[in-house]
Amino acid sequence: RWGIRLCSGDCLDASGDINHERSPMDYFFLSFPIEQTNLTIRLTNKRLSAKGKKELDKREFYKFLGVMILITRFEFTSRSSLWS
Repeated sequence: RWGIRLCSGDCLDASGDINHERSPMDYFFLSFPIEQTNLTIRLTNKRLSAKGKKELDKREFYKFLGVMILITRFEFTSRSSLWS
């Protein structure tokens, strides 16, 4: 069984960590500290509001990050298909 040992000492494999204490989504969220995420959303919303556009919520923010990471990993025929 394959796995990656993190600097924290935890092991991560395809289903999460080997002890099944954290899921892959847990590791995804750990990559983005909550204070930084809140600041990014707040500053983004300030600019969106100034332009009269709909504000971003946390769920949309994480979806956007997920898609941005996804497009670096796979080849797609059309980038627009990622947003539909």
